[in-house]
Amino acid sequence: MWARAGLLAAALLLFSQGAQAIAGGIEAAPGEVPSIAVMFYETPYTGKRVWCGGTLIRPTVVLTAGHCVADGMDEMLAGVKVGVLRLDDPAAPLRNISRFIVHPDYYNSQADPDATTPGLDNDVALVLLDGPVEGVPLQRLADNSTEVEAGEALLAAGWGRVPGATAKTPNPNTLLTMELAAVDLQECKEWFAAFNQSRLGGADNLCAGSSAANGTCSGDSGGPLLLDGVQVGIVSHGLFGEAARDGAPGGCGSAGQLNAFASVAHFRPWIDGVLAAEGLL
Repeated sequence: MWARAGLLAAALLLFSQGAQAIAGGIEAAPGEVPSIAVMFYETPYTGKRVWCGGTLIRPTVVLTAGHCVADGMDEMLAGVKVGVLRLDDPAAPLRNISRFIVHPDYYNSQADPDATTPGLDNDVALVLLDGPVEGVPLQRLADNSTEVEAGEALLAAGWGRVPGATAKTPNPNTLLTMELAAVDLQECKEWFAAFNQSRLGGADNLCAGSSAANGTCSGDSGGPLLLDGVQVGIVSHGLFGEAARDGAPGGCGSAGQLNAFASVAHFRPWIDGVLAAEGLL
């Protein structure tokens, strides 16, 4: 089992360069993103690492990206901290996970040996905790009445890899945030297509970016994209493979980098349906 987990960890590290650190971000203020969650993974090869984030949407439910718990990632999950600003906060317990529910149409080309085109579809999942979280506000979610206009200012948050990160200290200790601008989805698709990755940035996504050398990278997956405190997106992906490496045009932290986020409004019916089936709506 651990041999397989080690291989999966290595694969995730490669994939998450394209999947998503808040490169160019600033430290979050206390209470700025109060419903944030951070997911810890552990193997004998990597130790305990932060590879994904999420948000608390019910006292026992965290919303995250599908690729954070699918494709064998669940074998490495060590627990979740909720409502924290710093990873080393001694007052924040590492909470145990009961189970996960991944969107039934989730697809990740990284886990498909027959895939010829990079793709990541329906990248959303719910993590059920083994007990309720108290004292942390629940994240408000977008619905079909929420409009995100091109150029609108959005806020991304996470503990992902930043420039200068090392194997010993891959993640910042304090939550980082960054302002990004919403980008028209057709423009986003054309941007991905310019890198021969035309399946990325699909209709189930929102797209955002910055003209500066800012963006999300490995470790931010599953975290929130916010519009005036309402979660409109889930950090999903950027470019895949070599195109995502640091320093590459369009790679992590490059000027003009675009990122795709699973649209919360698009997936809200599925989210509410699962919560209703679990008696949690």
